[in-house]
Amino acid sequence: VHLHGADATYGDVVFDQGKVLNTVGIALAAACGCTTLSVHRQPRIAVCTSGDEVVPASSTPQAHHIRNSNGPMVAQLVKQLGGVVHDTRHLNDDADSVLAPLADLIAPADIIVTTGGISAGDRDILAAAFDDLGVTWTVIGATVKPGRPIRLGIIGETIVVCLPGNPVSALVMGALVLGRVINALLARPAPLWTPAELDCDVHPNARRTLVRPCCLKHGRLHIPQWQGSGDLVHLAPTHGVVRIPMQEATIAKGTPLPFLPWP
Repeated sequence: VHLHGADATYGDVVFDQGKVLNTVGIALAAACGCTTLSVHRQPRIAVCTSGDEVVPASSTPQAHHIRNSNGPMVAQLVKQLGGVVHDTRHLNDDADSVLAPLADLIAPADIIVTTGGISAGDRDILAAAFDDLGVTWTVIGATVKPGRPIRLGIIGETIVVCLPGNPVSALVMGALVLGRVINALLARPAPLWTPAELDCDVHPNARRTLVRPCCLKHGRLHIPQWQGSGDLVHLAPTHGVVRIPMQEATIAKGTPLPFLPWP
C-alpha cells in the first residue's frame, strides 16, 4: 500500500534544473506525466593539442619528444564535465599551417580548447593565430600557479579556451576554467569549494595564488610533493585541488582552506 502524496505533494520539485537527466530523472518525469522535457544540448567541443615535441601516445618517442597525454586527458575531462568531443587535432609549431585547421573548427564547435602555444616562447604561436582569426580575448593570463598562461576568448558564437601546455597546469585550469564555461552553457551552478583542514604546514606564494592538486584523507587535505607542472605521476592519488591564498606567511597545519574535487 502506497498512500497518495507519500512521495511528494503539489508544487514540490522532484528533479532539479541543471542536473543530468539520468535513469531516476526519466522515471520521475514519467511518474509526473511529463512526456516532453526541455533540455540543454551538450556543448560540442574541439580539442587541439600543440607542439612539435609532442608525438602520438602509441609511438616511441625520441629523446626530444614527449607522448601526447594532454589530448586524451582533456577529452576525458570534457566528457566528465558534460560536453561532447566534436573533433580532436594536433597542431605543429608553424604559424602558416595552424590558421586553416583552427578556422575550420570555429563554426561547428561551441568551444575550442587548446593546450600549449600561448606562452612567451618563439614557438608559442596560437595566441597570434587566434588574433588573426578575430578572437576577442576576455582573459589573458592569471596570477595562479600552476596555470598562469591561460586565455579565454570568443569569436562569433564560439568560445575559445586556451590551456597551458604542461599537463598538470592543463588539468587544473581545465577543471577550473573549462568547467565553469561548460556549466554556464548547461545552466548548471558552479561547483562549490568546501573548506577542509590542512594536514601539515604549507608555504604559500607571495605573488600567486596556488591551486595545488591534493588528497582528501580522513577529512584533511594532504598535498603531495611534486616535480613541477609536468609531473603527471603525483596526480594519480589526488582527489581535487586546494586553493592556497597569496601571502608570505606560512599557513599552519589545521587551517581550513577551500577544496574542489575533480569533475
